Amino acid sequence: MINLIIDAANEKIVFMIIADKQSYTSKHINSRENFDNFMKLLLKFLNIKKIKISDIHRIFVNLGPGKFTSLRISLSVSKAICLVNSAVLIGFRSRDLINKNYKNLIKLDKNKSFVLEKIFPKSERYILTFVISILIIAGLSWVLVESAIEISAILKIPEAIVALTVLAIGTSVPDTISSVIVAKQGRGGMAISNAIGSNIFDILFGLGIPWLIVLAINGGTIPVSTENLYSSVVLLFATVFVIFFLFLLRRWHIGNKSGYFLILLYIAYLVWSVSTL
Repeated sequence: MINLIIDAANEKIVFMIIADKQSYTSKHINSRENFDNFMKLLLKFLNIKKIKISDIHRIFVNLGPGKFTSLRISLSVSKAICLVNSAVLIGFRSRDLINKNYKNLIKLDKNKSFVLEKIFPKSERYILTFVISILIIAGLSWVLVESAIEISAILKIPEAIVALTVLAIGTSVPDTISSVIVAKQGRGGMAISNAIGSNIFDILFGLGIPWLIVLAINGGTIPVSTENLYSSVVLLFATVFVIFFLFLLRRWHIGNKSGYFLILLYIAYLVWSVSTL
C-alpha cells in the first residue's frame, strides 16, 4: 500500500511517500512561487520515484494550523487526486506529529485522524450542486431581464440604454467577481482568460442557443437590425487590440493605471452608445 503525505502547514512543503518499509521525502520552501508550482513539484517527486498517481491508496494532508494559502492549495490538490484516483483522503493536525515523524501518521488511531469525505462532498454532489446553480442563475437572469424592462417602462428610459447599463452590468457581475477572486490570488492570466472566455461564450453560445430554440419553435428566420451593429463590431475588435497593446506596453503586467484606463474606456463607450441612440 502506497501512502502519500502532504504537509504545507509549516516553513517547508513536505511530500513523503511511505510504501511498505520504504519512505521517500521531498522538501521545498513554503513560498508563493512554490504555491503556483505545487502540483508540478508533487508530480516531479512522484516521477523521480517512478510512482503513478493511480498507485496511491491513501493521502494524509495536514489541516493546520498553518499558512492559509498553502493549506488551501494542499487540500485542493489532495482532494483532486482522490477524486480522480478514488484514494482515501485522511486529515491530520500538526499536533499529531511526534518529533515531525511522519511515519507515525500511518499508525494513528482513527479517532485522532479523520477521513475528509466528511468535510468535502462526494463527487456526485458536485454534479447536483452544479445543476442547481445553473437553474438558480437561469431564474435570476429571467428576473433581471423582467426587472430591466419594468425599469425602462416606469422611468420612460429607452430599452437600449437599460440594456447597455443595468442589464449588461448585472449579467457581468459573476464574471467580475470571479476575476477579482483569482486576481487577488496573483493569477492574472486566469483573470484575463475568464474575461475573454466569457465574452467568446456569450457571443457564440449565448447567441447560438437562443436562435436555435426560437427557430425550432417558430421556424423561418430572425431579422437582425444592423443599426449600430457595424460600429459595435469595430469597437469590439478595437477593444481587443487596445488591451493587447496595453499588455505589450506594460510587459504583461497590469497595474492601477491600467485598471483606471480600462474603466474610463468603458465609461466612454457608454457615453458614446447613449449619445448615438
